[in-house]
Amino acid sequence: MTGRGGTWLLAGAGWLFADLMVVMVLVVLGGQSTPLPVAAPSSSPSAAGSPSAPASSSASSSSSPTSPAPKPTATAPAPPPGLDPNSTSVVVEVDVDGLLGGDPAARTAFANRLKAEIGPYTGRSAALVFVWGTAAGCAHCTADLGRSQGLADAAAPLVHAVAPGFFPADDRRLIRPYLDGQGRPGTVRLELFFIRT
Repeated sequence: MTGRGGTWLLAGAGWLFADLMVVMVLVVLGGQSTPLPVAAPSSSPSAAGSPSAPASSSASSSSSPTSPAPKPTATAPAPPPGLDPNSTSVVVEVDVDGLLGGDPAARTAFANRLKAEIGPYTGRSAALVFVWGTAAGCAHCTADLGRSQGLADAAAPLVHAVAPGFFPADDRRLIRPYLDGQGRPGTVRLELFFIRT
């Protein structure tokens, strides 16, 4: 019997696909820019040879072959600023029942664990965050789709307050909750898309 549950799942998959298409468009548009000009190599005397060589030695060595001046090596241009299309994931173990019930201790524990997980990325800024919740209905069950979505919905509004300088504004367009039916139950996985500067 499919009923409303099957229709809800199909509609949810459609919205997930639509959201991912929007992200792909943002990544493509954010990755496009005009090419940066490459600086022409300098032909100043200091770049061609040693400025401390005496003039008499250069005059006496004019009859002997000289080694060619070292050519400057071209470095690859830095990627243009914008949204980095390569994401990074962090996984936080949570008290599912506590977060779903709005327990302040569970919310504080989530915030503290999340701060520890994003520590290695200090100095960077996330432009877009996907919050994937995975929750099981019982101890030996696989992920329950309704509880998983509820967990993501409960965790997403807490993300910005953990590190306001790191996470984007508390907006469902920038911090998006999704269910994760394949993750480890009792976890919230945050997929971070950083800003390239």
